[in-house]
Amino acid sequence: MTNKREQRYPLGSQVQLADLSRNPYPILKELQAHEPLSWIPEQRLWFVTRRADMLAMLLDSASFTVVSPHSLLADTFGPTMLSTDGESQRKLRRPFNAPFAPNYVQAHMTEAIAAQANCLIDQFIGEKQVDLKTAFADHLALWTVTSMLGLPIHDFPTFRGWFTDIAHALGNFINDPAIRQRGQQAAAAFGDYALPHLERMRRSPDGSVLCAVLQASEPLTEEELLSAARVIIFGGLETTAAMFANTVWALLTHPEQFAAVRANPALLTQALEESLRWEPPVQTCTRHVARPAMIQGVELEPGETVQCLVGAANRDPAHFTNPDLYDIARQNARDHLSFAIGRHFCLGAALARLEGEIGLRILFDRLPDLRLAPERPSAPEGHEFRSPPTLYALWG
Repeated sequence: MTNKREQRYPLGSQVQLADLSRNPYPILKELQAHEPLSWIPEQRLWFVTRRADMLAMLLDSASFTVVSPHSLLADTFGPTMLSTDGESQRKLRRPFNAPFAPNYVQAHMTEAIAAQANCLIDQFIGEKQVDLKTAFADHLALWTVTSMLGLPIHDFPTFRGWFTDIAHALGNFINDPAIRQRGQQAAAAFGDYALPHLERMRRSPDGSVLCAVLQASEPLTEEELLSAARVIIFGGLETTAAMFANTVWALLTHPEQFAAVRANPALLTQALEESLRWEPPVQTCTRHVARPAMIQGVELEPGETVQCLVGAANRDPAHFTNPDLYDIARQNARDHLSFAIGRHFCLGAALARLEGEIGLRILFDRLPDLRLAPERPSAPEGHEFRSPPTLYALWG
């Protein structure tokens, strides 16, 4: 069967994760044009690269589910709103819907995000050069989501290290046992850290999101709450920090568009959406075939795994004109699938957008001549989670 598939899908048989990590877009463009459904031997799963096919899949959770014994999400986090469907998913997500709604985060987090962004910039503005990925993007994203949940950060490097190991585990499609073990150890270490804070919230309610969930009429179990906290912090850190870094990198490598944003800050919202389209922080949505289903005339069997390549959907020429161009004037940029769609649409999308608009507006206001450090170049990389590993910038 495997050999027949490799013969039938010659482009997919050549795909290597290392190449996708460096620059996925030429590879995905070729697949999209000639093998929109393709078998990838290195990962033993299917790639889907056309936007219309992905929309059909992501909106059909009866045929394409997140539930599977092979789910890396479930293996790392346990059952969460991202690795369950149906009533189980609704139960795990329901307590968090209201506090992560757009009106709530805007009312409760706007001033706090602005204050923290200014505080972070105060710490490095005199240096005239800094790695914005670590000093700004990572710190602001992690502080925002943990502050909202009610979990203090006493040791940023350790906290960041846990979620770096978790990110590697969630992208471990080659099933490296060492990567899996580090991810599970990090998830357990976070649980050991968070458990005393849940006990504190029970004794002394503090108005945080986790405290509100603890006091709900239908509270989650302790383990469900810990798993929810893990997955919410992971998304709030990894994807939002990448959104920050990718947007800064995109604008600084397109100086005319950066100048337009500087001249008209109202364009920043559009620049963020175009960055999410052009360089999505999360490159895939993984689904598992629950019942016989057809894609591109091929019947997929229950138990098979399919990856929706978000980076391909966001550059599908059937929907986006000149899709490889970064263009902050693009009218349909918000049609990207970077926050997914359907029942698993990103819980933290509104918070991420708010962070991006506030944090980057303040960053650009306070560092008006911001530019990339030419002697320390960097660019987005990664197959599953994609962003610059460093983002050294100069000003002054």
